[in-house]
Amino acid sequence: VAPRPPVKADEPITIGFFGQFRREKRLEELLHVYLSGNYTRPVRLLVQGSTMHAEDAAEFERIIAAYEGRGITFLHRGLIGAEWQRAISEVDALLLPYSAPRYRYHWGAMLFTAIGFQKPVVASDDMNPEVFTAYDIGKLFPSGDLAALRDALEVFVNTYDEEEARYASELRRAAEIYSPKEFARRIVAI
Repeated sequence: VAPRPPVKADEPITIGFFGQFRREKRLEELLHVYLSGNYTRPVRLLVQGSTMHAEDAAEFERIIAAYEGRGITFLHRGLIGAEWQRAISEVDALLLPYSAPRYRYHWGAMLFTAIGFQKPVVASDDMNPEVFTAYDIGKLFPSGDLAALRDALEVFVNTYDEEEARYASELRRAAEIYSPKEFARRIVAI
């Protein structure tokens, strides 16, 4: 997948947050964190959520009604195949705020999706830490610390124009190591 062309300074950076929505998830806290940021360049947040149960769908629709248009857009449906790939390719970065020790590798698929699609990330520091040790592909924050998440979002957005080329270079380096071809080569070597 070819990276998107660089974002012009007067165009918003689009940060994508993708996943399944359940009522017990703390989406509104995340939205408050995003909205409380002091951004010096245009930014917008895309929140995609698929729901399984009527109660979850109703709660997600309530959140959409409360926050849509405040620098946040929503997509309330599941994404599969080419539609999923298009959605990821159309954002500039991914927000991966998952926090709990059990998510250390569970949510790694989104991190490797980001690497494969060449998207920098804002991520909690408990997700695949060895990747972030080796590659500077975004900003990390201490897992579960909402004030630190706000600070990481601010720094990421406000320094995006200066950091974009470095993120792209580091993402290319990571993609070489984590590519399907390299994965297959390692399996054959075993």
